[in-house]
Amino acid sequence: MNIFLRWFKFRWVKAAITFTILIVFSYAFVLPWLSHYLQSKFLSTAPNGVETPATYGIPFERVNILSNNRYLDSYVVNAPSKKQIPEALLIFHGAEETISNWAKCQKLLYDHNISSLVFDYSGFGNSTHDASIKNLNQDAIAAYSYFISKFKNSKVYVLGFSLGNAPMLASIESFKPAPSGMIIGSAFSSLKDLGKYSGKSTSYFKIFAKLIPDVWNNTKAIKVNHIPILVLHSDSDASNPLFMGQEIYALANEPKQFELLHGLKHNAPISDSSQTWWNPVIRFIEGNKNIMNPQDQ
Repeated sequence: MNIFLRWFKFRWVKAAITFTILIVFSYAFVLPWLSHYLQSKFLSTAPNGVETPATYGIPFERVNILSNNRYLDSYVVNAPSKKQIPEALLIFHGAEETISNWAKCQKLLYDHNISSLVFDYSGFGNSTHDASIKNLNQDAIAAYSYFISKFKNSKVYVLGFSLGNAPMLASIESFKPAPSGMIIGSAFSSLKDLGKYSGKSTSYFKIFAKLIPDVWNNTKAIKVNHIPILVLHSDSDASNPLFMGQEIYALANEPKQFELLHGLKHNAPISDSSQTWWNPVIRFIEGNKNIMNPQDQ
């Protein structure tokens, strides 16, 4: 009997040790590898397209922005303006997009005397790899730092579209000096909500959303912001449902505005419906008459 008990205890202890080793190994190696793999599937896109702002008849610079040891491909458009303090907009684009998709938008902004910069995150377009949540957050800070150095005499704004809202909001406290205003366009409430409710979530992303910690939670990130914001969302957005934008707006601090768009698809800002989507953005930028130039704050 004693021999059996000793054998049983030995087997139990051995099994417990083996189980513990497997758990530690999984957390140390398997889950980080799986997270990296799923992030690369979710975040990376194809090389940049052929469209540039010059395609639409306006001058631009193509600049590589340094982000740690990576380079971010960007289009920079300096619009003519007779204003004492002109306006400039930094664009954080969405998933499965590159800067070429936004060249036409830069033309629209140029026609309203608003300068702009749009960049590709790490792993997107022709920017240096790899795409990851950590790298995109670093990219947001690097792009903003370059942006304010480029437009130091302008009133600067930031705009996130879809995915782009996440690194923008996650990094907003590091944007120094603070922008004059922020536009939150077609945002998801959190990655975990996106995995549950988006009509466009892939199987890769649904698994990814379940495994990751609560990162890129825009409803939490918005609470620390105190600069003026415009939230705009369409009631026909099948990718990021309307309630997500409404939830972000409800949790945001004043001053804030909400613009409900009717019948526009998720990709409206870069589609044939772009003028309708951009109208409230331009009004928001041009209407902030009493906000100081951020370089003077």
